[in-house]
Amino acid sequence: RLRGRLEHFPEGWMAESLERLELDRNALSQFHFARPAALRDLDLSFNQLQSVQLGPAPELTRIDLTSNQLTSLNLAEIPSLRTLQVNSNRLTDLPVGAALIEIFASRNCLSRLPDELYLLPNLKELFLDGNQLTRLEHFWSPRLAKLSIQNNSLTQPPTVPEYCDVRLAGNPFFTGAYKGGHSTEAEAGLSTEPPP
Repeated sequence: RLRGRLEHFPEGWMAESLERLELDRNALSQFHFARPAALRDLDLSFNQLQSVQLGPAPELTRIDLTSNQLTSLNLAEIPSLRTLQVNSNRLTDLPVGAALIEIFASRNCLSRLPDELYLLPNLKELFLDGNQLTRLEHFWSPRLAKLSIQNNSLTQPPTVPEYCDVRLAGNPFFTGAYKGGHSTEAEAGLSTEPPP
């Protein structure tokens, strides 16, 4: 782990066999790693990143980019990514990967979500608080267990799988606990438990 005020991290310092890299809490404005073949865990949180470029990273399962200045991100070269942490950036489009299980994308500039997001087969947790979302489509992800979309501009609640814990406070339509169709609202920790 290298912490301090690093403004530049030469790609030549990173071996192709590197499995874990922690460069959080520095002053990096860009990060490029052309051959992260063995990389499994990457922490670049709390920097000043405006650009992140990764070559093929078949083993990478978690990336933390919390608190940076990213407006876009490409996950095309990260097919095994399970956890994406991009809270507190400037993203206008949410990047999606087919293997994602957890997405933390609160406090960005999202006004819509990609169609692929609603169909992710393994997605369990999705956090989108403090964005600019006005509408959500039907979530078909069968394993979705937690959806937090507080403090957006939604005019109606989303439809989600049964027993999904949904947090909706801070949206224009929200007046209290909501439960209808296959949607469940779980404000202040309330949720519908599955039958015994």
